[in-house]
Amino acid sequence: MNLSDRPASVCVVERGRNPSTDYYVRSRVEALGVPLVKEPEAGSLVVIVRYLDSGWKKRIEKKRDKLAGVAYFMDDDLLDIGAITAPPLPYAARMMWLAWRHKDWLKKMGAQLWVSTPYLAKKYRDWKPELLEPAPLHGLLARRDPVRVFYHGTGLHAKEIKWLAPVVRKLQDRLEDTTFEVFGRGWVERLYRDVPRTTVLHPTSWDNFRDHCAGKTFHIGLAPLLPHAFNAARGHTKFYDFVRCGAAGIFSNVEPFASFVRHEKDGLLVENDRAAWVDAIERLATDGELRLRIAEAARERAFAG
Repeated sequence: MNLSDRPASVCVVERGRNPSTDYYVRSRVEALGVPLVKEPEAGSLVVIVRYLDSGWKKRIEKKRDKLAGVAYFMDDDLLDIGAITAPPLPYAARMMWLAWRHKDWLKKMGAQLWVSTPYLAKKYRDWKPELLEPAPLHGLLARRDPVRVFYHGTGLHAKEIKWLAPVVRKLQDRLEDTTFEVFGRGWVERLYRDVPRTTVLHPTSWDNFRDHCAGKTFHIGLAPLLPHAFNAARGHTKFYDFVRCGAAGIFSNVEPFASFVRHEKDGLLVENDRAAWVDAIERLATDGELRLRIAEAARERAFAG
């Protein structure tokens, strides 16, 4: 089946959102004007983007006779063992397991081959592939000016990093124009991996951290402080970190912040309740004037010394 044909629906098989789908496939299947379904059904065109697993194979096999067709798209040479064994072993193993080993099965299913380059089209010409030119979604190429929220804590702040994860997830579910940045490795990366629009940066030196903050635009800094013995001696450094970043700060309503931050003037003081923190962040994210006023007041206070 070719893209010029019109199925009853389209089922896109992909391992999470990825550039291959967004740059080549999604706009084309959406242009067909038929429903996008999560499970193949009678009359569906099933489009497999790069990778496939045994579970999907079984579901496709079960309904193959009722499908409008099956298509396999690749924008790397995933079906040649010589090509996929050139990259480092972890990547080669992934491509062998999720792509190359399914080559014969794809042919058995009568899959149409879609490719991204003339090189691939020529190499697999016996399969009569269809060459897809890039057709990225227009919204994907649009520049955005998101509200940048951040928590710049070290490993000493493990409790706060864990505590913030559901807060950030809830915030990102509510709003579409916020991003979040946090530092960490390993468990932090795993904890925030599936939180939308979140970046986990590896810890760095103080000098590099200062330059990082000076070179970006930030809007909302978070300073949660949970009760434990080590936090009892904390100082006011977060307040000045937020000034350096040009951001409005949200602070736990505990010492040392409770007696230092002037609530609603140079920061927001919030009880250690996750729902309250989501509301406070959303408030600043959606009120640019308040955000700017708080950031400027904090800066004036810091420079007044």
